[in-house]
Amino acid sequence: MKLRSFSPLPSGIEVEGRLTTDHPMSSYGQKVLVLETGEALGTGDVSLAYYRIVRATANEIAELLEAGYRIPMTEKFKR
Repeated sequence: MKLRSFSPLPSGIEVEGRLTTDHPMSSYGQKVLVLETGEALGTGDVSLAYYRIVRATANEIAELLEAGYRIPMTEKFKR
């Protein structure tokens, strides 16, 4: 999936992301969102940086919701 930050600091940055349990921030089998940079984002981090979904499959969106991530889609959202 591709995400974009609309925060004043990293504004406009688009990155690939994936949900995984293979990261130190994951605990008890809970998936975390990991960016292509290796940075893991919790559900609060995503909200604070105003991340939006640019591109994702239906399965990726379902996994995000199941993991507790409520990320809005951009106006140019693509499946």
